[in-house]
Amino acid sequence: MISAKINDIPKFMSLLFSTEVFDGFYLIEENVKTYGTFKIDGRLNPDFFDEKENIEEFVCWSNMRNPSREIIKGKILPLKLTVLFKMPEEIIKKTFRGTAYEAATDIQLYMNVHFENGELRIITGTARDTFSLDKEYEKMWDRELTETLSKLGLEYELEV
Repeated sequence: MISAKINDIPKFMSLLFSTEVFDGFYLIEENVKTYGTFKIDGRLNPDFFDEKENIEEFVCWSNMRNPSREIIKGKILPLKLTVLFKMPEEIIKKTFRGTAYEAATDIQLYMNVHFENGELRIITGTARDTFSLDKEYEKMWDRELTETLSKLGLEYELEV
């Protein structure tokens, strides 16, 4: 797990709320504190849908980006913003392609966006259904995320 302090907050927020960069990520939850506190549970409600087959557990960010942007838009920054994303299967496969974890189906990857007190951090996380002392998959996810931040032109400082 790493914490990357993002130096260019407006650029990251623009990427998050105004582009498709994160649209394939699953939204687990979002909390926004502005003039009120808004909590969004990203878990889909299967009873809402006519067809029950192939319903994902969580909503894609592409479906929540615009409503979320409406909550925070304005001249005043939110007091606090947290967004917890779960990575889709494609990113998990890309991260572990050509490694011992390529066939693993029990690893989940997470990205937590945390803005508070004028500072923005991206924090990685992992979960595994089976216990393992091996944490190399965590380091691989940390590398994948920092490489992605660099490719997006985002400068950051790693925090320990």
